[in-house]
Amino acid sequence: MRFIFIIFIIFFTLNFNLHSEENFTEFENYSSFKDNFFPNDEGDENELKLINYIEKFMNFYKISYSKKKIEGDLYTTNSYNIEIILNSQSTTEEEIIVICPLNSAIYQQEFQDNSLTIKIMLNLIKLSKGFNFNKKVIFLFSGANRRENDYEFWGLRNYINNKINFNKSIVLFLDILSN
Repeated sequence: MRFIFIIFIIFFTLNFNLHSEENFTEFENYSSFKDNFFPNDEGDENELKLINYIEKFMNFYKISYSKKKIEGDLYTTNSYNIEIILNSQSTTEEEIIVICPLNSAIYQQEFQDNSLTIKIMLNLIKLSKGFNFNKKVIFLFSGANRRENDYEFWGLRNYINNKINFNKSIVLFLDILSN
C-alpha cells in the first residue's frame, strides 16, 4: 500500500510539473528568439524547439490551436502548419488570414533570420485574443518553406489546397528577414 502511495505521489508531482504554466517563460525580445531558435530548417532541432515554444505559448494564454503535419499526394515533409483560429463562432464566410513562415529562409546559400516575424505574430495573436473583428481570424505558422532555387512553400500550398472558402479571405503574409 505504501508503495502505491509513493508511486501516486511521484506521478502526481511529475504530471503537475509537466503541465504547470510556471514552466513557460515568454521571450520578450527579438534577441531571445534569435538566440534560441535561429537558424531553423525543416525538421531540425531548432524548428522542433520553436514549435514546442509556440504550443506552450498558446497553452499559457489559453488559445486553442491545431498542429498538422504537412503532407500531400506528391510530397512528405518533416514540418508542420500551426493554425490558430480566433472568433471561430463568426457567422460570416469572410476570414482574415495572417501567415508567418515557420522556417528560416535560405537566400544565396545563407540562412535569413525570421525571428522578428515570429515574435510579431505571437504578439498579434496575444493582442487579438480578446478583440472582436466580426470575422473569423486565422493565424497560420506555415512550415516547410524553401526559397533557394525552387521557391516552394509546401506548408502554405498544403493549407490553401485544403481550404474551402479561400476566395472570401483577406490574406496578410508577414515575412521580415535579416541575416
